[in-house]
Amino acid sequence: MKIFISWSGETARKCAEVLGRELGHLHPEMRAFVSSLGIAKGQRSMESIAAELRGADVGIMCLTRENQRKQWINYEAGALSRQTNGGKAYVHPFLIDMSPEEISGPLKQFQATDSSVRREVLSMIQSLHDECVSPYSPEELRRAFEEFWDRTDRAMRDIKKRMSTTGTPVRATPEDLLGELVDLVRDQSRRIGALEEQLGTLGSGPVRAPARGAAAGGTPARAPTEEEDRTTDHTTEGVREIVGRTHLVQEDTHEGGIAVVCDGEGYRRANEKADKLRRLASWSKITIKVSHAEESVTFAPQ
Repeated sequence: MKIFISWSGETARKCAEVLGRELGHLHPEMRAFVSSLGIAKGQRSMESIAAELRGADVGIMCLTRENQRKQWINYEAGALSRQTNGGKAYVHPFLIDMSPEEISGPLKQFQATDSSVRREVLSMIQSLHDECVSPYSPEELRRAFEEFWDRTDRAMRDIKKRMSTTGTPVRATPEDLLGELVDLVRDQSRRIGALEEQLGTLGSGPVRAPARGAAAGGTPARAPTEEEDRTTDHTTEGVREIVGRTHLVQEDTHEGGIAVVCDGEGYRRANEKADKLRRLASWSKITIKVSHAEESVTFAPQ
């Protein structure tokens, strides 16, 4: 059985080489092809890879957050998936530094294997073993897998450990970045405020808008400063991201804070992510009110 192991990027390459070597040790019929090892110098790599793809019985895609959208990975997965037997897919995404929920694009259709979860790797190995002409007995397979897992897991952990200390950290979803975004906006606002103070000292401060109308008692209402407008805009944008833009029905910015009306899903998201909304309100010093139908929840600055 010929196994084509696909990879893109240094981390995936190292994991693919480990996987290819250990699969060969696991069962003599498992012949793995890894392009970094299987192409001799002087051969045309594209032609060699195309030939290996045509002759492969099954494919394993070593996926990272960085490479899952790479054109080459998806091309090889597509070429392998076209080789079917009774509708059975021949592609196994092998996840290096990500969870199945993080897979996007065409590769999402395949059953993925988390390389750090023993039972998932065993399931993948069993499916490969089922394709062998001369399979092991259950006890032989168990012993072979134990040796395979010990060596492979240790090597993969070492690769990922070195990746985490030398590689570029990869962020997850935009919502997970909200805390970092708030910190960046806070820092930006401080820098802008300091710059405006310096310009004001030099007599070149920003021109403030005249007061709009008058408050009760005849006192002129204070117009919001440019920095306050920016803070309000950033806060409103943060609320949109948390609640979900498609779930917003209405939004209103007034002197007392920000009020948004959303559908049921948006209201559920607001309650689920209440901590993020509280942090946003505390940072901006702006009260945030989210409502749906007759229900509402308010997040005031702490």
